[in-house]
Amino acid sequence: YMPATHVSYLEALGAHKSLRDIVLEFENDRVSAEYNKVMMTFGKFRASHYALVYEYLQQFNNAAKLAKEAGDKAAADKINKNNIYGDSGSGGTVLKMLDNYRQDTVKCRG
Repeated sequence: YMPATHVSYLEALGAHKSLRDIVLEFENDRVSAEYNKVMMTFGKFRASHYALVYEYLQQFNNAAKLAKEAGDKAAADKINKNNIYGDSGSGGTVLKMLDNYRQDTVKCRG
């Protein structure tokens, strides 16, 4: 579910050129270099974000696994119950998608 105003906004964005396309049209080495710096920094942010989400999710998975292996089903169930996000981060994005976003960001260099 996405609010209609958000859908409209994304559709409006999609009707315009991407920032990468605009940068490439400039055919200016300095503009391209600065754009690439931004994309590399954003790529590093996405990699760090992915690592944090992975670590967060693993704490639940590892604790539940250990409790289950120890025969403590009640503890494992409680851990899983407290993991309200399941295999997703707190924003609801599946871990694999975060890695895809990171890869796409790095590919956007001009």
